[in-house]
Amino acid sequence: MNYPSTILHPDAFTKSQWHIVCPYCERVIGFDGIFDWRWVMQAIGYDKGKTRIMPMDFDGVIERHCHFLIFETKDVGKEISQAQQWTLKRLRKAKSICIMKVWGKRKLDSFEAEFSYMNKIPRKIDSGVGEEEAKNYVRRWFEWANNRAQ
Repeated sequence: MNYPSTILHPDAFTKSQWHIVCPYCERVIGFDGIFDWRWVMQAIGYDKGKTRIMPMDFDGVIERHCHFLIFETKDVGKEISQAQQWTLKRLRKAKSICIMKVWGKRKLDSFEAEFSYMNKIPRKIDSGVGEEEAKNYVRRWFEWANNRAQ
């Protein structure tokens, strides 16, 4: 398979259990496609050495009555990276949370996005926005967040 360069361990990625069936609900546990993170990393300057920050994911989230339980999972013997530990620790003290919903996994010239800030009405970005506009939104958010460092 032709994976994007942001998948650092393609063999492990291929072998990961995307198709397992939940023993409780008997649904296939989901994998909805490969997201190519390169444009996000370009937007924050990772590719030019301006930051060492890389996107991370949560392995699972449960919400109940505006209470959130976030899971980060690793195989036995594997460590949670220092960067992930910092993120999970700092999440408890979040000053703001911005949610960017992206529709479209690999075709970056035709996706939509929406920004939602805590306690504010979501701002929809026009549908069909291209990669450069999406990068600009991420770039502006990253600069805004950097300027609010303690």
